[in-house]
Amino acid sequence: MKFHYKIMIVKRIIPSLANFRDVGGRVTPLGYFPEGVILRSGNLGKIKKEDLNLLYDQGVRHIIDLRSKNAKLRDPSPALEDQRFDVHEYLIKAGERLPIDRADTVTNYLEIFASKEELLVILKEIIWLGKGTLIHCSAGKDRTGVVCSILLAIAGCSIEEINEHYLLAYQDLDEHVAWLRTRYPNLTSAYYTPDITLGLEVAKRLKEIYQTRENYYAFLGLTENEISAIRDLLFQKK
Repeated sequence: MKFHYKIMIVKRIIPSLANFRDVGGRVTPLGYFPEGVILRSGNLGKIKKEDLNLLYDQGVRHIIDLRSKNAKLRDPSPALEDQRFDVHEYLIKAGERLPIDRADTVTNYLEIFASKEELLVILKEIIWLGKGTLIHCSAGKDRTGVVCSILLAIAGCSIEEINEHYLLAYQDLDEHVAWLRTRYPNLTSAYYTPDITLGLEVAKRLKEIYQTRENYYAFLGLTENEISAIRDLLFQKK
């Protein structure tokens, strides 16, 4: 099993926006998931107004902001004042706490994956919003990572491919981690240190709990029609 996160250097397409990248641009056993459908990033509240043009040029039209209420008050998204963007704000409560160590990091991810009411609303919103949807939280790693992992799973990606995509988030965390350390001096290194085994352990625990992907989708409350609608969006069949 090979992972390439150490050599796949993430170059900022948008200078003031961390962790911006496309979720698509990949072939899966179920079809081709093109670029420009679902994108992801870190804190959009940090983007400079002049860089919103670059965001628009990348095809972003809809924005799903998963940050906490306090984070949104601290760094209001400049996109809210730009009529070119359609901004939707949601919360995933389980993703608002910082883990205390590696074991708690695994637990925290399981809590986010178990946030079925919040995740169901977000996934349904993605169906309606369609192509050009950007998903972001504060770091672009945890809440955003879980939502994107679910989408990649529905697209038919392997656990290894999903994990490799997740690991890329660690390459553009420096600014966010520096800010966190000013507020949380005892921030665990598990939060910002790439760990190939972490995502695989979370996947193993999810399998123990739900057995199959289909069972997990049922747990979230996704219907077969909604799963088909997500795939149609990801593969741009309609």
